Amino acid sequence: MRFTGKREHVVDFIFTLALFCVFAASSVLVTVIGAGVYKSVTSHMQINNTSRTSLAYISEKIRQNDVASSVSAQEIEGHTALVLSEYYDGTEYATYIYEDEGQLKELFQKASSTPALAAGQPIMEVSDFEAVQLKDRLYRFTVEDTDGGRFSVDVCQKSVSKNDSADAKGGTDEK
Repeated sequence: MRFTGKREHVVDFIFTLALFCVFAASSVLVTVIGAGVYKSVTSHMQINNTSRTSLAYISEKIRQNDVASSVSAQEIEGHTALVLSEYYDGTEYATYIYEDEGQLKELFQKASSTPALAAGQPIMEVSDFEAVQLKDRLYRFTVEDTDGGRFSVDVCQKSVSKNDSADAKGGTDEK
């Protein structure tokens, strides 16, 4: 009888050990899967944040500068640039937003000066930036993030010049 009792204890011990090993393996597996999911989610959030923030920044700059004929897309030193013109005390200034050396940059200077792209202030990391005028007041801005994802936004200026307003109404302002 004594011999049988020992076997039962060995079986109990092996069962308990096997159950513990299954629990430990499950815990490690859940932790590894969770770490992978966390890494993936944070990576996608970073990509989303970079692209959306840069496009939201550009859209907001246009809304802040929503004056007739103040927005244009130009080529400067081989880079596409968004150019926002504005007047201060009778002097015209221009804000240039463009990609240079892997950074979305902004440069503010007198419009009569030649822009030096290296002098711009970095805003955030991007691989590429494109500004295209689709129609009279409609622009498409495309940003490529550092991982190669391309995102774009279309922005329309709300303000119109006096002549554009008259054309839209189907007449002229002359009486």
